[in-house]
Amino acid sequence: MKIISESAFNHNGCLNYLKNLARESKDSNVDFFTVQVMNADFFCEKNYKKYDIYKENSFSKKEWIELFDYCKKIKLDVIPCVLDEYSFKYCYEYGFRFFKIHATDIVNFNFLREISVKNNIEIILETQCSTIQDIKESLEIIGDKVKVIFHGFSDYPTSL
Repeated sequence: MKIISESAFNHNGCLNYLKNLARESKDSNVDFFTVQVMNADFFCEKNYKKYDIYKENSFSKKEWIELFDYCKKIKLDVIPCVLDEYSFKYCYEYGFRFFKIHATDIVNFNFLREISVKNNIEIILETQCSTIQDIKESLEIIGDKVKVIFHGFSDYPTSL
């Protein structure tokens, strides 16, 4: 059994806070630490009503690399949950080969196709709020790379 510490987007745009979450995760003897990696300008359009929230709580590529380097230094394995193509590319270039795909991207077939052509990667596919058809279609694209199907419960802040 492996234990994953999920930081999600709970850092409120504070890199030091996220580093502290990483340190606490390491001190708790987890096997992996996940972070939602995104660039607001690639994740959503500027006219999206929540764009400002995403922008204010995002990190630059340089800051993400600082976090990844910090996690390497403390010997904490990171699984980036990439939320856009730009973030996937720089995480792949950094050397990551184990990724988490967020449930909101399970039907983002263009994104999944981009991921599917990369060699030597493994995926945790998150499926909450997805239909069986959504899952089947995504597995047709990236199925050979999926090592874990992760079905969680999503009931905050709104009910589905």
